[in-house]
Amino acid sequence: MILESAPYLLIGLFIAGLLRAFLPQEFLARHLGDNSLGSAFKAALFGIPLPLCCCGVLPTAVSLYRQGASLSATFAFLVATPQTSVDAILLAYGLLGGIFAIAYPVSALFGAFLTSLAMVIFIKSTSKVLSPVFSCAMCNEETPHTHPFGEKVTFALQYAVTELFAEIAKPLLIGFLAAALVALILPPNLAESLSAHGLTYPAMLVIGLPLYVCATASIPLGYAFLLKGFSPGSVLVFLMAGPGTNLTSLSVLSKIFGKK
Repeated sequence: MILESAPYLLIGLFIAGLLRAFLPQEFLARHLGDNSLGSAFKAALFGIPLPLCCCGVLPTAVSLYRQGASLSATFAFLVATPQTSVDAILLAYGLLGGIFAIAYPVSALFGAFLTSLAMVIFIKSTSKVLSPVFSCAMCNEETPHTHPFGEKVTFALQYAVTELFAEIAKPLLIGFLAAALVALILPPNLAESLSAHGLTYPAMLVIGLPLYVCATASIPLGYAFLLKGFSPGSVLVFLMAGPGTNLTSLSVLSKIFGKK
């Protein structure tokens, strides 16, 4: 599981470093800084095509938050991004059909909207107010200036490894161990037996939430569930819950943003 997720995590760390080095803080403050549904919608649209799993998205989202994105926008990005990607949408079209290929990203966007709505309503006080004077992420200088491209790439790599990964390493390891334990003790026929009692939807939700599975890998699983007689709606629930979160991401999120 760790080896399988390592490339996605590395991609997420590198993207986070690139965002830190190349994306101006003023841009994020202007487009994602408001604790509003508009900012959250932009963040969700920004995240849907990215090929990041629920672990790889974590360092990218933390970087966005640190650079001025509001909590509602940050969590909209966290919800929408791991659920789907360009390659997952194409695979869904090939295995599950055109309706699924459309419903798949729409469900990710809708889930992000509900999450950001809860943030706007219940956590109003967490909206970030940034200073009108922005300092350079690389050298903390407040006067306008530029850095060479190679220097920015070097900074992006250093930032990803020395700061972001250092912060999430411990909860990430704990989450991987917990996720592996859950995957071991879950009976393989649990969803099938629960579906016989009309509990397919909650079964998919309970199974998908703690498991570690990326968006692309969840498509063949959804196809297998369809072949076993599960309804398309219940399969869509699994495609949202499975890639959307797991014990690993919950461990990291509780560490960085708090349990609430």
